[in-house]
Amino acid sequence: MKTLSRFLDATEKVTKFICKCMMLFILGLTLYQIFGRYLFSLQVWWAEPICRYVFIWMMMLYLPIPLRHEQNLGFDMIVNKFKPIVKDTIWLICNILMGLFG
Repeated sequence: MKTLSRFLDATEKVTKFICKCMMLFILGLTLYQIFGRYLFSLQVWWAEPICRYVFIWMMMLYLPIPLRHEQNLGFDMIVNKFKPIVKDTIWLICNILMGLFG
């Protein structure tokens, strides 16, 4: 069990690093598009679709991390108002739905 936990921790660190790099890429490309358009009158038409697709991939890569640690704030506020038996059922349903939609 410890081996699996260490493997998941290492995978999580790598995933977080990749997502940080993707976020910096989106930031850099967006700034390039803004400065290119307004300062140099360049039409950078390809930057917006690339940012959109990188953002989608970043969200798909990052989704398992909050699920693993049960850190979804929106569901947490709703679920904590119920009794423990109902709370466990709702958490199960929420995690299944997030997994399906993710």
